[in-house]
Formats: sequence, structure tokens, C-alpha cells
Amino acid sequence: MGNDSYDQIRSNLPPNKQDERIKKCRVRKPWYNKGWIWLIVAIIGIAVLFFGLSGITEEIANMNESIQAQTASIDEQNQVLQFLKEGMKDLTVAIQEAISTFEDSINDSA
Repeated sequence: MGNDSYDQIRSNLPPNKQDERIKKCRVRKPWYNKGWIWLIVAIIGIAVLFFGLSGITEEIANMNESIQAQTASIDEQNQVLQFLKEGMKDLTVAIQEAISTFEDSINDSA
């Protein structure tokens, strides 16, 4: 009688016993309201978060390596530019000295 429906219980029992029998009748929860379903959902959610975060962590590590490589390249280019700047200063000084020497020789010959 544990599987009797509500209507069967009401029709087979006298009115004063109906309420007692109905209280004893087991009410089934819907499938989505059971604990094991939510446990599976939680495990799947945690797994998705774990794999998603590990993928993001790997991407950040790759990006960090790329940034470090680019920074090293920029530092090298800055050194080359610094050498060019110093070379240009030296060339400017040499040209100014040549012009000065040329002016002095013109003034001496005149």
C-alpha cells in the first residue's frame, strides 16, 4: 500500500482515517530537487571552473613570456639608438671642427 495514490487512499478509507493515511503516504520530490543531482551539477561546475582557470593561467604565462621577449628587443633597440645618437654627436663635432679649420685656412690665406 506504500505505492497507493492519493485518490485511492481517500476512496478506501473512512473520512477520519483518510488524513492519517495521507500523512503517512510518501511524497516524492521532483527529479531536479534531489541532492545527488545538485552534487553532480556542482562537480561539473567546479571542473569547468578549474579547466577554464588553468587555461587562462597558461595564456597569461605565454603572454608574460611574449612581453618579456618584446621588452628585451626594445631594450636592444634603445641601445642601438643610443649608439647612433652618440655617433651623430661625434659626426656633428667633427663637421664643426672641419668647418672651423676650413674657415681658419681661408682667413689665413686672405
